[in-house]
Amino acid sequence: MPVHKVTIIPRGRSLGSTMFIPKKDILTHAKKRMLSQIAMGLGGRIAEELVLGDISSGAAGDIKQITKIARHMVCDWGMSPLGPIAYGDNHDTVFLGRDITRNENVSEETARRIDEEIHRINDEQYQRATQIISGHRPALDKIADALVEHETIDGKHVLEILQFGEIRSSILPSLAPKSDGQPPAKKAPDKAPAPEPMGPAAAPTPA
Repeated sequence: MPVHKVTIIPRGRSLGSTMFIPKKDILTHAKKRMLSQIAMGLGGRIAEELVLGDISSGAAGDIKQITKIARHMVCDWGMSPLGPIAYGDNHDTVFLGRDITRNENVSEETARRIDEEIHRINDEQYQRATQIISGHRPALDKIADALVEHETIDGKHVLEILQFGEIRSSILPSLAPKSDGQPPAKKAPDKAPAPEPMGPAAAPTPA
């Protein structure tokens, strides 16, 4: 899914977000796209560690999301070496004040292998995303600088930085009139209207 906007304006509990808009309806989940989505979700944590040399709780939501995707890939969609087998059924118990839970009808050995596969998927995509971000470090810094200056940029601006190393299209529409380099000519003041005649015999001024 192409990037629509990137912003550092806080929204709810998020200190910033990246928004995506699909080009077409998504009816199925392809394995390659799910792996790319996991790698993308790890980008914030990796950039934080790469630039600041430390990590924070800011990526908590992303980590939950990518773990959920990886678990679906292993347990529901058969996208792992464990094969096309559904491990456990989902039960919607939100009405009990809980999240969607999973009925684990698997052995301890199978549960261990599931955890290993989920960890393997996330670890591989972490390494993949680290290589991508490290290889585009100058673009990362320029995107960060643009966000500090403008707070929000469009997906096309991100693409321009990746392709050309700079933003080439306008971020905000220009409201100033175009200038040819010459100072604007002073406008002559309007003449004051002639005073209306006073008195009872004065005729009304035509509109």
